[in-house]
Amino acid sequence: MISGNTKTLVFVAWVIAVGLAGLALGVTSPANWAVVACIALLPPFVARQFWHAPEQTISESIHEAQE
Repeated sequence: MISGNTKTLVFVAWVIAVGLAGLALGVTSPANWAVVACIALLPPFVARQFWHAPEQTISESIHEAQE
């Protein structure tokens, strides 16, 4: 199971990777940096909308009830 913190780390890693790719490709103009920013930020926002936590299992429900 992937926790919320792991999702955030994956999204941050994506943004950093795209930013580093922009640097490596030699992006210099503000317009091109705007494109890089869109490529870096839009996929994590879309993924967050569709990436839901799985429902609690019966085993987890029983364990929670015993505590």
